[in-house]
Amino acid sequence: MEKQTKRTSLFALAALMLAVLPVLSTCSPKVSQPQTEQAADSLSFEAAEYSNAEYGVSIRYPVEWQVQPSHSPTTVFYAAASRKVPLVNIFAVSGTDIAEAFTTAVSDDGSDIQLISEKPAQLRDGTPAVETTFKWKAQGMGTQTLALGVKKRDRWIIVAVTTAPLLARYDEALFSEIVYTLKFTK
Repeated sequence: MEKQTKRTSLFALAALMLAVLPVLSTCSPKVSQPQTEQAADSLSFEAAEYSNAEYGVSIRYPVEWQVQPSHSPTTVFYAAASRKVPLVNIFAVSGTDIAEAFTTAVSDDGSDIQLISEKPAQLRDGTPAVETTFKWKAQGMGTQTLALGVKKRDRWIIVAVTTAPLLARYDEALFSEIVYTLKFTK
């Protein structure tokens, strides 16, 4: 008897849901898709902007990240304050391809540089680019980098976001957001 009552109740609930769902779907507000320009400008973080007039580039990065000194004139970087990683670098270096350019850029501080992936990409304005990931050692510590590079005349402009997974997790979604804010101003 109890099983039959439960079964009858389940059937009644299912019938009610089938009757109500079409009505609810006509009452719910229509969600419009965001326009492309708005989506392109929206970021998951509050952003600050770095621009370099000499290289004609700008990028956006999390506002709480701080400028860190750099010994290289072709590198600028910002890092998360707490652990100094993740960090974002901008390199302007020569190389026949992005892997060679990245290796040249980090060779003073890095070793065991391995290209993990490489694929064609494009900036928001349609400029052709190359997206890569690297694993390498910085001062003996394992690191992982997501980099986006554009070949301009005789050099690569590379935006790279790097972390040491032992100190801060590799956040591909955030790192991708940052590198794809690369814009050329000239």
